[in-house]
Amino acid sequence: IASLVGMVSIPHPDSPARVSTPLCLRASWAILTTMATDFDTDDLRSAIRRIVRTADDLEPNLWDGGRPKLKRGVREALLSLAQDFWGDLEKGGAKLLDVTLTGSCAGYRWTSTSDLDVHLIVQYSDVNEYEALVGSYFKARAAMWDDDHDIAMWGHPAEIYVQDVDEVQWFSGVYSLMQDKWLAPPMHPDAMGDDIDLRAVERKARVYARDIQRTVAALRARPSEREISRAKKIKARIRQLRRGGLERDGELSIENLAFKALRKIGALDILHAELTGAYDISRSLP
Repeated sequence: IASLVGMVSIPHPDSPARVSTPLCLRASWAILTTMATDFDTDDLRSAIRRIVRTADDLEPNLWDGGRPKLKRGVREALLSLAQDFWGDLEKGGAKLLDVTLTGSCAGYRWTSTSDLDVHLIVQYSDVNEYEALVGSYFKARAAMWDDDHDIAMWGHPAEIYVQDVDEVQWFSGVYSLMQDKWLAPPMHPDAMGDDIDLRAVERKARVYARDIQRTVAALRARPSEREISRAKKIKARIRQLRRGGLERDGELSIENLAFKALRKIGALDILHAELTGAYDISRSLP
């Protein structure tokens, strides 16, 4: 939706300032507001089960089974990717201290579509004394890179993140690509997920799923400033939900797992697409 709305300016058919909107534009609006696939909250339970499922081994396409060490070709490809990204950044006198692989693909809770979370480790203060601005700049550049590229290895999308050296690491498995060794080996959790309160995860996810459904319905009915503001607040609340859980209990926190379940059923993508589309339309003229 967001990309389509960026190419064409389509007014909302019920907007008071656009009462005489041509029929063809009304039809286009109807198409845009129904293009995103609605997510089904009934899928939450199975999504959570898939997220907490563990494998007996690390992802065999990425890791050598016996040691375990990252396969040479994978390591070299990820390092090359990180160095290409680093070379395009404005970074003052900062040096690239390390490049790490973390997240699901550096642990036992990987799936066939888990991301390759590649973290570039930097001392933010070496870039500029205003570290908050440095962090915002790196996040924006990483987001642009993710939008511009579609790089995957055996179905695992590569995602870039620039991490301050003093930032707390939330994931149990951290592998140094530069040093070719584990900085923090992953712990093998209970294979059936019995170590996690799945009902609590589902309850938390359903609360936010219902909020997202109501928000999406309101945006589709009339993308007003009030509804756009409400959608932004929900997005911010969900981000804070995840961050709070990670800071308190790590990657297996109820909040982080609820966030991942919402992402897996497509709820977050739909919220983002509807919010972006509604904002673009609200700022467009006939």
